Amino acid sequence: MTFEIKEGEPFVDYYLVNEKGQHKPVYDSNKVAKYGDIISKNISMVKAWLKEHYERTNHGILKDVWKPWNKIVVSVPPSGYLNELEDIHYYLDELELGKDFFLERY
Repeated sequence: MTFEIKEGEPFVDYYLVNEKGQHKPVYDSNKVAKYGDIISKNISMVKAWLKEHYERTNHGILKDVWKPWNKIVVSVPPSGYLNELEDIHYYLDELELGKDFFLERY
């Protein structure tokens, strides 16, 4: 999953990477047409969360704790269990940020 702020607006991209490293869409509109409204609502909610997270960490109450960022990439392992230090990556203009700011307040 890629969550990105582009020109001040949230952008969300969900895809699967198969064993050959190819990106495949998570939602095939031909197969899930009847769930279109639910998918749209979920993506809308995720975009609202992304915008709020971006505002709070880059400009708001957490700006002194977090490094500025504009992209989050979440690599969900096949097990489905996330390890935030290994599976969640923050970027600023395509440059991956170090994990030190995650651990700063622990």
